[in-house]
Amino acid sequence: MDFPTFASSKDSADVLNFIEQCENFLSMRPLANHELMGALSAVLKGPALSWWKTAKSQVYDWISFKEAFLTAFLSSDYMTEVEEKLRSMVQKPEQCLRDFAYDYQALCLKWKRDMSEEEIVRRVLNNINPRVAGCLRGTVQTVAQLVKVGSMVEKDCSGNKDYWQKVHAGSDKPGKKPSDKKTSQGAADLAVVKHQTGKKEHGLLLVPINIRGKHGEAVVDTGSTFTLMKNSLWQQVALAEEAFHPAERQRFVMADGTIHQALGKKTICFDWHGSPWPVEVHVMEDRHLAFPVILGLDFLSRTGAILNLAKNSYGVKTDKGYIYHAFLPPQNQTTGWNETRLTSQHHVHLYYALPPGGLPPCWVSAMTDPGP
Repeated sequence: MDFPTFASSKDSADVLNFIEQCENFLSMRPLANHELMGALSAVLKGPALSWWKTAKSQVYDWISFKEAFLTAFLSSDYMTEVEEKLRSMVQKPEQCLRDFAYDYQALCLKWKRDMSEEEIVRRVLNNINPRVAGCLRGTVQTVAQLVKVGSMVEKDCSGNKDYWQKVHAGSDKPGKKPSDKKTSQGAADLAVVKHQTGKKEHGLLLVPINIRGKHGEAVVDTGSTFTLMKNSLWQQVALAEEAFHPAERQRFVMADGTIHQALGKKTICFDWHGSPWPVEVHVMEDRHLAFPVILGLDFLSRTGAILNLAKNSYGVKTDKGYIYHAFLPPQNQTTGWNETRLTSQHHVHLYYALPPGGLPPCWVSAMTDPGP
């Protein structure tokens, strides 16, 4: 193991790396003070040696050398550089949670040696994959726990795609005709008839929603951990002098890789198919969202909704069981939350409660002309 050398560098990381390598060497091979002074004269090169020739008369041991060396070569705004790096440092798609957590922890302790582990955990959660972070919040208190549990969650998330491919492959086996009704045992079981839209269309998962008397459409996004709302829509539904709460520096990684911070958050009661559901909403700047409302995993978990993508439908939980509805077709989108949906026809959906062991009758989907 050789004593490290240093000439000059404008990079603060090189300066700190030299000190760290020297301390590693001295821990393996301690030197007396007079030996250390001689070794430093041999390993310092160029501008660093020129500085050392003047400064060594005031240096007697490693501690005094380290202090003088850092004062001379470490940038005066180094701590600001570290803080900026912490703010911009996020987990990369190909980087595992374990590696990112340990690197981030080391950088935090370089910035503030007395930073609590609770604060480090909070900062790590704000800068990792939001889907993994949503599963860990409130369950881990130390970096070791975060790495152990987070690695398992990360592995489960990576296997999610393979799982659904297997599920869909199993549901598409030949010889099995898909059924358009939901049946099970019990008097409260429901059979549901969805109106047929002809050609099946795939795209956004659009559902109708009512927010404080305003009707519109929301996009269901299973890739979003939280429910999000445009600030312009919040301004429409907010009560007089009502303000949202600070979002505690909650940041979001968008699909294009950019990172944005929520303006605030507020618990809002959504009216969904006649049932009220209070959900915490994060308000974002309009330019950061493509749709007025995005319903995330928190909304789906709270409502207990079931998505059936194979049949382009979703199930809404009621007192009598689940009622299934078709996702709204794209051509029926409203142009704004202040406008009312205008259609040339109304669709009638028929529901029938089956008695235990009973067989469903022949179902008919009817269309009626709009009233005057």
